[in-house]
Amino acid sequence: MKDNSLQKEIEKFYEGSENIESKSNIQGSLFFIDGQFGDVVATINTLISKGGYNPSDILVLANSWKEAERFHAYLPKPLQKNAKVV
Repeated sequence: MKDNSLQKEIEKFYEGSENIESKSNIQGSLFFIDGQFGDVVATINTLISKGGYNPSDILVLANSWKEAERFHAYLPKPLQKNAKVV
């Protein structure tokens, strides 16, 4: 992502949160995945299976509510039960 203003806004939003571990000072703790749904799902699966992350550690942002619902429907069933569109 060339313009990292969104990354800075997200880090600012989560900074100091009691329920979310703030890793804004660690390189690579926040990154963006560009691509089709399959690319994002593959990365999420890798983060969970090999990266030591829990599904609750992962935040996916969508351009619209409809896009978020489409992405949720695309997720494999085990991930769907741990994810929600809010």
